[in-house]
Amino acid sequence: MSWKNLIFLFIVFSFASCGEIIETDLNFKDSSYVSSFTTSDPQFDKYKRAFEEDYYVETGQVISTEAIHINLKDKVDDKNSYVGICIIWPGGRDIIIKEAYWKTLSEFSRKAIVYHELGHCALGRTHDNSLDEDGRATSIMNQYLIAGSQFYSYYEQYIRELFTEF
Repeated sequence: MSWKNLIFLFIVFSFASCGEIIETDLNFKDSSYVSSFTTSDPQFDKYKRAFEEDYYVETGQVISTEAIHINLKDKVDDKNSYVGICIIWPGGRDIIIKEAYWKTLSEFSRKAIVYHELGHCALGRTHDNSLDEDGRATSIMNQYLIAGSQFYSYYEQYIRELFTEF
């Protein structure tokens, strides 16, 4: 593969949009909505626990993500132009992450997308597109998902902002 192709792929995956199929990131459904899921895929348990632990360390308070179901699926509402989406409905909350995209991610990129979507579903956060003087996203809630390497490098700053700036 050429360097140009590698650079193109890096840019595409570094700036993939979180939820292009919805107007807002908190996709509210009415009582007619029926979730496809009754539990979370067990592979997401470690990310949910880490989110809860980071929240406690940063705030001194307990948060539970147990009622939020996280699963992989390649289509939502007959559309496939999303990476991750939070759905809030009267019976619960679901996070759906595009399976084809998930399979391509590094461990830190996976953690970043789960934290981003939990920011929507557990904390009620919307996108924050603020940039610092160097053009770096200052929030993991940026509409363009944070690359895993950037999430790793600025982890403490992103966690502090995620749990204290809403």
